Amino acid sequence: MVHALLQFAVLVATFAAMGLIPGIRIRSFGTAVVSALVFSVVSWLLSWLIWRLLVVGTLGIAFIALGFLTNLVLLWATDKIIDDFEIKGLGPLALGALLLTAATSLGRLLW
Repeated sequence: MVHALLQFAVLVATFAAMGLIPGIRIRSFGTAVVSALVFSVVSWLLSWLIWRLLVVGTLGIAFIALGFLTNLVLLWATDKIIDDFEIKGLGPLALGALLLTAATSLGRLLW
């Protein structure tokens, strides 16, 4: 349970930091918390499907970048679900996904 709470805290901090990326708008810290929660639920529901589609669709070539690509799709979905969380363009989306991938990888190493 503590492990899950620490991972969620890292995710909230990451979403709050994304507000510093030009092209990503997060209206408030509360929006960052809600965005992290929605991202977690969408990830729990869809990440296995996205992962499998990427492996099959790229014949395994994307295996190295699966975490980044999965986070990219999930972050895009989170943007579409929450009105107060907005990503304008592929560049900010890619930077946000890279930040998420780095934060979750660091979280896995630490815990």
